[in-house]
Amino acid sequence: MIVLTEDSPSLTIRTSGTHIDCNGHHVGHVEVLSPYSNGGWTQTRDVRLRNGRAKSIRVWGMSKTAEGMKRHGVNHLKQSSRMLGHKERTQATAPTGVAIEAMHITGAGLIPTYFSPGVTHCSMIGCKIDGMSRKQGLYLDAESEFNVIMDNDFSELVVNPLCPERFTNLIGYPPGQPTIAIDGSARNIIRRNILDSVWLYRNCGEGGVIRHQTPQENEIIDNQVRDIYLGSRYGRGWLPLLPWPCRCERGYPFGSSLSNLDYAHHNIVRDNIGATVRGDVRNNQVE
Repeated sequence: MIVLTEDSPSLTIRTSGTHIDCNGHHVGHVEVLSPYSNGGWTQTRDVRLRNGRAKSIRVWGMSKTAEGMKRHGVNHLKQSSRMLGHKERTQATAPTGVAIEAMHITGAGLIPTYFSPGVTHCSMIGCKIDGMSRKQGLYLDAESEFNVIMDNDFSELVVNPLCPERFTNLIGYPPGQPTIAIDGSARNIIRRNILDSVWLYRNCGEGGVIRHQTPQENEIIDNQVRDIYLGSRYGRGWLPLLPWPCRCERGYPFGSSLSNLDYAHHNIVRDNIGATVRGDVRNNQVE
């Protein structure tokens, strides 16, 4: 266990087995990543970060976002998404077994906590997330799976309700942003958190990347939450009268290329305090 003795403007963790006790210190922007070299990734495993303050925490492997990023002119995520087995390839590169505990994360515009494509078996437990985010408070991105979000307090986080992508779409697509976005992420546990909203959906074509996994078999239980939306996007583009970007990945017989619908099915939603559940209630277990 590494125990910090001073503040730091940023912290990058790329080595498996790294356990850090921040000892109350501020570590700025945190990245837990799988290093890339010689055309491939070395998956980072078994990381623990606890007892400190940060501006943001991002866990990522093949790409920081589901639109992909270029390395030496190649967008590996986009390239992988055009073939079957994409979820498995993405998960094999992303960090797994990352535990974030008792951190105070104060957003300053960026999404405070982000589990990028393919992140699995990671947890965020007993954290306080406040400050301001231009979009969400926590993003569980495409092809991520088996993550645990438990006993966190988002109650003082300000999520910008005037994000242009959502504000301009006033027909059929909800304006604003959720506290937790479950975007093509599956089999996660969201439990005993204090927050405003959880939306389940699957983005469709941004960056020309096909989304393979649907937001299914998640457990949203025992939270203090106002709004739970099962299938909030429903195959729509960002603008009400334009299909863009939902046609950017056409021509393949699988994933969002075959259908842009969310397919937010087989999720368990129960025992949440103050929650209004809307969307595709019929195909989920809602109590």
